[in-house]
Amino acid sequence: MASAQDIRKLVLRYVSGEISASDFANHSAPILKAAIKSHETSAKKLALAVHAQVAHYFNGLVLEGEFRSNLKLMSQEPVNVMIGVSSINLSVNRYQVIETAFPAPSAFSGTSHAREFWSAQTARA
Repeated sequence: MASAQDIRKLVLRYVSGEISASDFANHSAPILKAAIKSHETSAKKLALAVHAQVAHYFNGLVLEGEFRSNLKLMSQEPVNVMIGVSSINLSVNRYQVIETAFPAPSAFSGTSHAREFWSAQTARA
């Protein structure tokens, strides 16, 4: 069975210029087919994505530069990023985000700059 690493190695051979696009298509076909049939989710997803790029290129939908660039991105190992989530109630976070979109209250008057602006506008009318 083909692994995601096998696919990346082959993609790197093409991206580095070691093999041509047609050689890449010929060499990748059995590897992609095996990866698609495998039970390894990452290999299956990568194989489907590479297969789609090959189809786009050979059907004339993308130029070779874009094809090579897209495959270069796929050849990189995925990076897992952990994003922390605050334990504060989301409705409070939403309110705070909306609140920070407006100017802070004036230290002298206790009112916001927006309120001062609108009250000045209404006084003129």
